[in-house]
Amino acid sequence: MSPLRGGPSVSVPTLCRALCEAGAHVTVVTTNDNGPDKSAAPLGVPIDAGGFECLYFSRQSAAYTISLPLLQWLERNGRSYDVIHVHGAFNHVSDFAPRAAYRLPRPYGISPRGSLAAWGMGMRRPLAKRVLLRMLIGQNFKRAAFAHFTSDQERRESEYHIHPSHPYVIPNGVLVPPTSQPRVERSDGIFRLVFVSRIDPMKGLELLLEAVAVAIRRGRAIELTVAGVGRDAYLASLGALATQLGVAASVRWVGFVEGRAKEAALAQADAFILSSWNESFGVAVAEALAAGVPVVVSDQVGISPEIAQAEAGLVVTCHVDALVDAIENLILHPEDRRRMGENGRRLARADFSLPATARRMLAMYEQVLGA
Repeated sequence: MSPLRGGPSVSVPTLCRALCEAGAHVTVVTTNDNGPDKSAAPLGVPIDAGGFECLYFSRQSAAYTISLPLLQWLERNGRSYDVIHVHGAFNHVSDFAPRAAYRLPRPYGISPRGSLAAWGMGMRRPLAKRVLLRMLIGQNFKRAAFAHFTSDQERRESEYHIHPSHPYVIPNGVLVPPTSQPRVERSDGIFRLVFVSRIDPMKGLELLLEAVAVAIRRGRAIELTVAGVGRDAYLASLGALATQLGVAASVRWVGFVEGRAKEAALAQADAFILSSWNESFGVAVAEALAAGVPVVVSDQVGISPEIAQAEAGLVVTCHVDALVDAIENLILHPEDRRRMGENGRRLARADFSLPATARRMLAMYEQVLGA
């Protein structure tokens, strides 16, 4: 549940609140993992998390996020729930909760939440992941009453490794303001780009910094705001790259933002940009669409087909030249930016709103229980 962990730690609680508003009773059971540290939440006691209840259990190991007390609680209490929905894979809780649910027995489903995506499978401990898939996770998916994916791209990449019998594609939901957020208008001639995401090599920030450098050398006045957290060593390497490229003065590193700080960052931006090498969905992208900000995303972002079809932004390949062309296109055509922003709000309201996501998720649960 730590927001430092990235997209699922934001999208799952948001989904739970929407499910409760739609009439479900939701309990989130998690560890006190908080990135490199542990949260100060009381352990084993239901806490109101803003509409749903949340129980935290001790994390015995940061590696593999082992929590024996959590699984013991699930074995004692799981029968009182209609459906058990497991989020993630390749950690102790997500990999062994399905086994506990199967023994109860209770219908369960799994949302891999990007853990089976191509980048992570190929770049992060691939041998250990293959062993876990063969020995444990593959069987978990075979027994599951449903497998939930947030985009067609995530489903395709996941099904390369697992073979679920009941796949569903339901996008993440985000808060769509009832009215357009007021844009911050400036007359200084600077084009403001914003990047909001967990800072990780997968996000393609090196490509983005190079693209900004090329555009500035061509005479474009650009300011790039980078909002997010990552490993200190990696952040230092990105700062060094910005200096080497001569754009350090044009890049603002603002750290983790949420709530009104995130809203302000989007309101002040002329465009949102995410040049990821791989992205199962892209919660921050959907939030930018909901805020009426035109987006530039790579074609490896899960919702890029929807963005292209709705003409809510520009979809490009993971190449510096393609990013530069997209940035210059938006700089030169402010009327296109306005139109894309309006299209983005319509897309978010139709496909990524919280009520729509909650309705589809409840329908999936009801199908599982009916079967």
